[in-house]
Amino acid sequence: PDTTFERIYAACVAVISLMLLGFLLGSVVTGMTRLQTLLKVQREQEEQLRDYLCRHKVSWPLRNRIWIFLRKHTKSEKKHVLEANVEVIKKLPKAVLCELRAEVFIPILTVHPFFGTYAVSMADKYAMHTL
Repeated sequence: PDTTFERIYAACVAVISLMLLGFLLGSVVTGMTRLQTLLKVQREQEEQLRDYLCRHKVSWPLRNRIWIFLRKHTKSEKKHVLEANVEVIKKLPKAVLCELRAEVFIPILTVHPFFGTYAVSMADKYAMHTL
């Protein structure tokens, strides 16, 4: 920087970039801390279970069944999201909400023979949507 204006500009850019770098690093550290806290709670619960199973001398086959069940249950919990837990769905207009529910639940209902026949019979064009 040769002129005063260029020096001021360079100094301002340097200060702004340092502030942005600090913000970025702070965000990363905060995210990592949250993740670490969540994992800590899970590890503590698993340690309590291990301690319980060990102190009560639970057999190894049963321990394995328990751990397998818990792993599968945890994975299925993450996959299954309930409508009530999704806040933005509550903001949808009634017509869109009905259509959404129809697309989600009609395939599940029609697996049952009664509802499958009911849907195929087309007795009422909107009968399944009414359900």
